[in-house]
Amino acid sequence: MKYSPRSPFILITIGLIFALLWGVLVLLFDGQDEVHYHANIAVFINGEKVNFDNPKYMEEETSKCSIDPMKQQPIDRVHFHENDGNLVHVHSAGVAYGHLMSNIGWSFGKDYLIDDTGKMYTNSASGSMHFILNGKSIDNPFNRAISSEDRLLIDYGSLTDEVLEKTEFTQVATTAHKANTEDDPNSCYGGVSSNILDIIRNKILGR
Repeated sequence: MKYSPRSPFILITIGLIFALLWGVLVLLFDGQDEVHYHANIAVFINGEKVNFDNPKYMEEETSKCSIDPMKQQPIDRVHFHENDGNLVHVHSAGVAYGHLMSNIGWSFGKDYLIDDTGKMYTNSASGSMHFILNGKSIDNPFNRAISSEDRLLIDYGSLTDEVLEKTEFTQVATTAHKANTEDDPNSCYGGVSSNILDIIRNKILGR
């Protein structure tokens, strides 16, 4: 093969182009929080399902989609939106059920439930707290991280876990799986099917 003095120049040029492209990709995606998945939840008080479809429980503003996920507000990390209080939207790793309930003005523990009006329900002879996750009774899930496609029942009442598993738990929605496979118009990236061009466009626009 005949030696060409231009060969090193060509190789160096290709190397520089590759390095430039790599640097752009690192700048675009370094630290990017791409978490976005769904779970289902239902809360019952003395046999009545709480309606979380009310607009006051909704968060229609998405996160800033910033390179720095620390710029997210608590409500950006986990919320309801589109007037669907059965479907939980998770946008940050490690968020727990306690975070979700706090974001909508509620709180709970192993022996109490407090709604957004301040009304408290405590364990007593007339009722107590029960938690059914994915069909099984569990202890207080306040600090439990929300997993993709979880189904959680939070109940205050007099029914046993065995009865709850066959009654109220069956009313916990099963829409998380479908939501995980569809585009979300309120997501920074348009849902799980977003492509790299969408992400780059959002980065350039500062979304």
